[in-house]
Amino acid sequence: MGYYKVVSLNNDGTLISNVSLGKAMVHYKVGEWVSAPQWLASQGYHLFVFRGLKGAEAFQCFDEDLVYKCLVRGVAHELPKFLQAYDLAIGRFKACKGAVFSPGTKMVKQVKLTELVP
Repeated sequence: MGYYKVVSLNNDGTLISNVSLGKAMVHYKVGEWVSAPQWLASQGYHLFVFRGLKGAEAFQCFDEDLVYKCLVRGVAHELPKFLQAYDLAIGRFKACKGAVFSPGTKMVKQVKLTELVP
């Protein structure tokens, strides 16, 4: 069972975070290692991937969402608190009460997209 990352195809053709926007946005390039923005990483909040294709496919929300096979570094043993996307986008932490991560979600320090899943 491999790791998978859901990203969005931006209007300009680049690959970006599919949920985290604004100050929390991450830009992805196939074959390159990427990390969370420094302000997030310094607080112990990193990138999210799925352990298994089924969870990643279930997380595709929009037509422009794509699933990639990926390599990862620094898998966390536990998931952090679920934070509100709006607050992350403007650069602040605010826990989302009662929200849980999708099954198969893992937090990792680095991600390298390797292959688009058809």
